[in-house]
Amino acid sequence: MTRTTKKAAAKLNTAIAGAVKRFAPPESLTVDEWADKHRRLSPESSAEAGPWRTKRTPYLEEPMRAFTDPKVHKIVMVAASQVGKSELELNIIGYIIDQDPGSILYVHPTIDDARKFSRLRVAPMIRDSKPLKAKVHDVKAKDSGNTILQKSFPGGMLTMTGSNSASALASTPARYIIGDERDRWATSAGTEGDPWALAEARQATFYNAKAVEVSTPTIKGNSNIETSFYQGTQERWCHRCPECGEYSEIVFDNIHFDPEVKRIRGKKSWSLKSGVSWSCPACGCLIPEDVMRKQPAKWKKASVLFGSMPSRARGLRGRRSSSSSSTPRMTRSASRSSTTPCSANCGKIAATSRTRTPCSPAARTTAPARTAPLWSCLTACSC
Repeated sequence: MTRTTKKAAAKLNTAIAGAVKRFAPPESLTVDEWADKHRRLSPESSAEAGPWRTKRTPYLEEPMRAFTDPKVHKIVMVAASQVGKSELELNIIGYIIDQDPGSILYVHPTIDDARKFSRLRVAPMIRDSKPLKAKVHDVKAKDSGNTILQKSFPGGMLTMTGSNSASALASTPARYIIGDERDRWATSAGTEGDPWALAEARQATFYNAKAVEVSTPTIKGNSNIETSFYQGTQERWCHRCPECGEYSEIVFDNIHFDPEVKRIRGKKSWSLKSGVSWSCPACGCLIPEDVMRKQPAKWKKASVLFGSMPSRARGLRGRRSSSSSSTPRMTRSASRSSTTPCSANCGKIAATSRTRTPCSPAARTTAPARTAPLWSCLTACSC
């Protein structure tokens, strides 16, 4: 038997390299790790163009990691304007295209909003990120199969549409659904009803479906994003008090300042006599703004902050920002397995299909309290 020489082996490797190149498994990365490695901010839409750095927006790290958590199938982000909500969505889209491909339905308030976002945000991201540029062809390329509202890539397609387009929402199956500015959506997609319900129906056949719902809140009590947020874990971005060490959310009622008003040409002009300080709700100490900016912060669930959690929120991860804070709150929901809360209110999930079954007395005494972190509620009930 003739031995294969190094030269012959090199020729063979060269011949089959192109064919087996796509056989390599995807990298073991979370969304934030992928963004730090591959994402570049475009000069058209960023004041600081260049490599993405998650440490600049630490409150986005956990929502991005939640997207790759197999237990989570829905994330709801409620936040103020210009704090990174769109960048969260773009990082998720880039991760999907490069690491976990599937059909994406990206819904905006209107078709015009979708076209504008595609030209100003999606196209520059694809152009400036090497892994995405290699997988998504330019719209102007011959036989690219891409348009402004549709981007095809190996393993899937990104479809951008408006909430008022019933045909687009109801026509294409999609593993991933991303809803931008949910509170500005149309009340009904033509005569078809709720646009979000139509979009979610596209995921019916996907066991590993994911949904992301993002918006700045509008009117309290009449807000779609608020409703989704309160169905989840209701996590809030909290800062540590340097005096007592407790983590608390910064809300406007706890901010103290001394305003000064002057009249210039008959118009009022407001200014501050001194700096801004924050009153810790736990210890009452007044902390200057420059000190609080240096304090560590983290997400805290509603069960930790307020001592209880509505039963409907079990398994749903949610985060939101207050009206005075620039940092967001988020909700995420667990995998859509056929589980229901135990009717004995033991704090666990009963792994039943339609009926609620009480736990055994032993399980009832050893079950975690209602104030336990949400992840403890994902354990199958002993009954």
